[in-house]
Amino acid sequence: EPHAAKIESTKDLKSKCLNKNICALLLKGGTPPQALKDAFKNMLSTYEDVSFASVDTQTMILPGLEEYLPEYEAGHHRFVVFKKISGGLEAKDGRLITSIAPLNESISFNNMSNLINDVRSGSVTPKKLSGTPQVKTRSKKLEAQLKAKRERSQKKKDAPKEKASSG
Repeated sequence: EPHAAKIESTKDLKSKCLNKNICALLLKGGTPPQALKDAFKNMLSTYEDVSFASVDTQTMILPGLEEYLPEYEAGHHRFVVFKKISGGLEAKDGRLITSIAPLNESISFNNMSNLINDVRSGSVTPKKLSGTPQVKTRSKKLEAQLKAKRERSQKKKDAPKEKASSG
């Protein structure tokens, strides 16, 4: 029976997900409800060309990825699809370069399925990641660093608007 790979380290993330052509990653904010487990299981058999993985974000945090996602909230799950651009894990492959398409809607079979289909068909262009996301143990210090980074990037996004309105 197909199952999602469990991600517990950066090495796992690279080998079980990022090095695949397309990988769907469920970021669990706790124990998922049965409906979400069933939806994920359905997708495993529906999309045989897509790799599936999950990571427990109650205990783990993913620097290099969090800034592209809705902010972590305990009990809330997040979902993202990666599409490999080039490279791989072997030295001869060159540096692994991947891209990300986060689900910014509620998590349901239809929404996750639509995102996978959009990435596969090319109707959604995933955003190229500047570096490889990491998997680290969640800590107050790391959470604070990511929150500050998120706020800085939001200020950058808001800056052009402020210039336009003041000019």
